[in-house]
Amino acid sequence: SISNNFIFKSLAELDKQFFIKIMSQAAIGDPFEEVGENPEDDFNELIEGAGNKFKPELWKIAYLNNQPIGVFLPQEFADIAQAGTLFYIGVIPEFRGKGFGKILHAEGLSILANNNIHTYKGSTDIANKPMLKIFEQNNCNLKLTQYFYKPEK
Repeated sequence: SISNNFIFKSLAELDKQFFIKIMSQAAIGDPFEEVGENPEDDFNELIEGAGNKFKPELWKIAYLNNQPIGVFLPQEFADIAQAGTLFYIGVIPEFRGKGFGKILHAEGLSILANNNIHTYKGSTDIANKPMLKIFEQNNCNLKLTQYFYKPEK
């Protein structure tokens, strides 16, 4: 299977600036990701959001044939024991549409389970068809729909 060809390297093993660069590449053209002016600030906000449960060894870049193809951030919730999510999952644009997102998501779920995090709560925009398909392919069932409002600029 193609998933056996992947190598996963963690933030703990890699240079932080390189990790941020790959995350930024994975966010290019993603209409559901609000990419800010400063990717490092955005990244630091994610770390801050992880709180005392932040484990850089769990945040991963996926490589195929020694080339980074995507990133995923398995994360235990700071305020809910044994429950977690993937803070972010993204595939670099030229590798999209090949089923890699499903593999990265499944690997993230596996990492959570292997770290005694047995309740997964994933979310996406209701218009994000690729991510909705990934949830379905990886046996995640819709439990709740939330609405978020923000003022127009």
